[in-house]
Amino acid sequence: MVFFTKKQNNPIYDRLVEYSMPFVKNVTVLTEEMSKELQTSFPKQYDILNLIPNGIDTSKFYYSFDARKQIQIELNLNEDDIIFITVASIQERKGQLSFIKYIQNLD
Repeated sequence: MVFFTKKQNNPIYDRLVEYSMPFVKNVTVLTEEMSKELQTSFPKQYDILNLIPNGIDTSKFYYSFDARKQIQIELNLNEDDIIFITVASIQERKGQLSFIKYIQNLD
């Protein structure tokens, strides 16, 4: 398994990726940007590249002032209350729990 990220200005990392790519059978990326970066860096491996978009279907999920007001009423929230949400699983490495601990100390 090879984890590819943008150039790190690290010659050892760059060399490892360049050496490994000819042996890789499948590459999966989550963004169009990473797809383009890989295509530029390794054009011979283009046929093994799979893009799984990490996006939101904007036809289903969109801003609605009316829906926002209704939720504020249902949750007894004020107009100036700040709300944070996450659509990812809560994991220590993602920092959500650290963030929650941090904001508890804000006043």
